[in-house]
Amino acid sequence: MSFISLIPHADIQIVVPIIAREVLDTASSKPSTASGVTAQDVAASAHTGPFWLIEQCCTPIVTHYSHTMNHPAPKNDKANSIITFTHFAYLHSNRNMVFADLQGIICSGLL
Repeated sequence: MSFISLIPHADIQIVVPIIAREVLDTASSKPSTASGVTAQDVAASAHTGPFWLIEQCCTPIVTHYSHTMNHPAPKNDKANSIITFTHFAYLHSNRNMVFADLQGIICSGLL
């Protein structure tokens, strides 16, 4: 069973992002400043550089359901369902999968 099928609200849609690897300058092997990763981090890692999560372009008006380092108390049923899902995913993955910085927008035709 996929995690997406467990979300009970019909008006919640999951955006499928693209994962992209940053191409490093071959001369310096230095990642972009925006990545927050240093050349030393890349050298010490098994990875070949920073990865980016790219989402489709959407409206700038965003509702934050959680942040990177904290999870505010839910304010309505939809927010409660999203936070419940993140806790379920964390426990179901044996505490290996964490959802952070969950955001949402109002899409026409849904709300």
